[in-house]
Amino acid sequence: MPRTRRAGALLLVAALVAIVLGGCAPAVAPSGSPAASVAEGGSVEARVNRLLGLMTTDEKIGQLTLIENGSIDPAGVTKFLVGAC
Repeated sequence: MPRTRRAGALLLVAALVAIVLGGCAPAVAPSGSPAASVAEGGSVEARVNRLLGLMTTDEKIGQLTLIENGSIDPAGVTKFLVGAC
């Protein structure tokens, strides 16, 4: 491969790597968010307790309910509070 073509290919690869790695930069959590409170030294236990305090008993049960893939339709997920609400 000629030298200029090789240099161009290396430049292209370097640019692609920079784009990919730049897209993988960690997101910064907004101040006051649960993730930010843990990052700022808040305990995971305090975050868990806060989140559990915000949930109803039915929502907690729904989070603990294990279902088989394809055994429930989207309306059932909403009705029975299964998984992420």
